Amino acid sequence: MSYDFSIPSWTKSPITISSAVRYRKFNNRYARWALEDDAIELPIVDMARDAITIPIRKKRKLEIY
Repeated sequence: MSYDFSIPSWTKSPITISSAVRYRKFNNRYARWALEDDAIELPIVDMARDAITIPIRKKRKLEIY
């Protein structure tokens, strides 16, 4: 899986991008029905997370003479 995003021109270097993979065994609607409990909230567990710091280089304007 990949994601694209734009970095605004006013961004200062470096930037940090982070992500997390989260897991919940059942959705809450099913759990409430199966367990006959309208107040149950199943936990969401972080299975993995990572971050990367990337330096930003500004594009130079090309000067043509």
